[in-house]
Amino acid sequence: MLRNISYDTINKKQVFLSVLFIPLAIPFFGLFTAIHEQLLIPTRSFVDSLEFFVGFSVFGLMIGSIIWLPSLLFCLLIEWMSIRPSSTAATIIRIFLFEALAAIIVLSIFFGDISFLLMLSVFLTQIIRWIYLKRKNKLYHFSKSPQHDQKKSNPK
Repeated sequence: MLRNISYDTINKKQVFLSVLFIPLAIPFFGLFTAIHEQLLIPTRSFVDSLEFFVGFSVFGLMIGSIIWLPSLLFCLLIEWMSIRPSSTAATIIRIFLFEALAAIIVLSIFFGDISFLLMLSVFLTQIIRWIYLKRKNKLYHFSKSPQHDQKKSNPK
């Protein structure tokens, strides 16, 4: 009778923990910028580009905490308000897209014209969050159905 009902609910704790992937946007942006400069300036050595990437990543994470710490809190607040027991995977995708768009809008307000590489970094971080949750099976609580419990109690 209850075969078609899904007993899976969104695992809020794991979605909240995946917010820790957001600071990865800074090293991604540094990597994309280093590759972009390497392609535009062929005389630039690989070591210079590597130094830029490492320096940008380390100092970007330290100094950039002024921006990414509030963004972590903003994302946690949005997720806390939006995820309900009836939420689905599509809801989580919409939340991640909203967070990425909000981050891009806020960055464009603060810094004016932002580059495509920065937008790519923000969206890539959200994609990595989604892949992490889906591939590691951390998106749902997998609860047992009543039918599963009956089969366990009455082995044939």
